Amino acid sequence: MVLTRLLKALIHKKSVIYLLIALIPSVAVSLTLARHQVRVVKSDYKLRAQEYANFHAMNIEKFVGETVGRLEMLSTALNIQHISLKDIEKILRETKGKDPRFSGFYWANTNGDVIISTNKITTRINVSDRPYFQHARDEAQTSISEAHNGRVTGRYIISIATPIVEKHRVKGVFVASLRMDEIKKEIFRLVNNERIIIKDETGKPLIQSGSIPNQYNVKSVMKISRVPWTITAFVNPNTKKVFWDSFIKNLLISFFIMSILFLLINYLLLKRKVQKEKEQTELHKLELIGNLATSTAHEIRNPLTGIKGLVKLLGEENHEPKAQSYFKVIQSEIDRINAIVSELLILGKPTAYTLKT
Repeated sequence: MVLTRLLKALIHKKSVIYLLIALIPSVAVSLTLARHQVRVVKSDYKLRAQEYANFHAMNIEKFVGETVGRLEMLSTALNIQHISLKDIEKILRETKGKDPRFSGFYWANTNGDVIISTNKITTRINVSDRPYFQHARDEAQTSISEAHNGRVTGRYIISIATPIVEKHRVKGVFVASLRMDEIKKEIFRLVNNERIIIKDETGKPLIQSGSIPNQYNVKSVMKISRVPWTITAFVNPNTKKVFWDSFIKNLLISFFIMSILFLLINYLLLKRKVQKEKEQTELHKLELIGNLATSTAHEIRNPLTGIKGLVKLLGEENHEPKAQSYFKVIQSEIDRINAIVSELLILGKPTAYTLKT
C-alpha cells in the first residue's frame, strides 16, 4: 500500500516536472511563432492586395486613356483635314464596334444638341445641363463625368467629353459613353480570389465583385487618376488556417526538442544521484571497516596485555641468559603487535568528509 502511494506520488511529481519543462514552453513558443507567421502572411497579402488594386486601376486608366486619345485624335483630324460629318459618323461607328465597353459616340454643338450619334435617336437630345459637357465647352479641356444614366440608351455609363477647337474657339464637343456594366464584366473577368469595390468621390459604390466577408480583412485602397474613383482590393489571408497550421507544426517540433531536453536533464540528475549514492556507499564501507578494525584491535589488545604481563613475570623469576633472550624476543614481538593494533585503532577513528553537491 505504501509502495503504491509512493509510486503514484513519484509519477505525479514526474508529470508535473514534464509539464513544466516540455509541454508549457512548447505551447508558449508555438503560439509566439504562429502569431509571427500570421503577421508575415498578412504583410504578404497586403502587398498582394496592392498589386490587385494597382492592376485593376491601371486597366481602367488604360481604357479611359485610350478613349480620350481617340477623341482628341478625332478632334485634331477634324480641324486639320476638315472631315465631313458623314465621315466622322462612320469613324465613330467603327470605333464603337471595336470594344463592347463603348455605349456610344456623339457630337454635340455648343448648345448641347446632339448632332451625330452612333445610337439611334428618336427625339431631340440636349446635354447642355451636364457638368462634364459644360466643363469641356467652357474650359476647352477634356472632361470625364461621374457615373450616370445616359439619355440616349438609358444605360448606366460614364461620359468623356473632348472639345473641338478651331481658331481658339470651341465649335462642338465629342462625347464617348462607356458602359459601366461592360467595365464591370471586364473587371470580373480579371478577378481571381480578391474582392474589388470601386467607389466614386462621394463614396458611392459603383462596382463590387460580390460580397465582402469578414475574413477578407486585408485591403489596399488606390485612387484612379483619370476618373474620380477609388478602387479597393480585399484579399483573404485565411489567418485561422495559417495560425493553426503553424501552431501545430511548431508545437510538434518544440515538443520533440523539449522532450529530449527533459530526458537529458533527467539523465544528468539520475547520474548525479547515482554518483552521490556511490560516494555514500564508499563512506559507509570505510566506516564499517573502521568499526571492525577498532573492535578487532580491542579484542587483540586485551589478551595481549595479559600475555605481556605474564612474560614480564616469567622474566623476573627466571634469570637464565637463554631464557632471557627468549623473553626479549617475545617482548619485541608483543610490542610489534601492539604497534599494529594502534594503527588499527587510528583507522577506526571518525574522520570528517565533505560531499560535493
